[in-house]
Amino acid sequence: MVNKEPNMDAEAADLLTLPANEFAASILTILYLNVLMPKGVKEMTVIFNGSVITLGQYDPMDRLRRAIQCLADEIRVQELKSA
Repeated sequence: MVNKEPNMDAEAADLLTLPANEFAASILTILYLNVLMPKGVKEMTVIFNGSVITLGQYDPMDRLRRAIQCLADEIRVQELKSA
């Protein structure tokens, strides 16, 4: 059996050297591929620091359009709550 721990430590150290947005995108990708997708999450679109990452099955433009609709719906909900 190969010990993967030193390799994982090196990968973690490499991740920490990335600029903030690249680091966030890498962590989100790892989360999606290793945790969320196996649990049945088919797509994920996240906005952070003015950047967007969209991961998953299907067409990326369709995922972005669905995200726009979700954001519009959430804005309406928040506007109603604050009215």
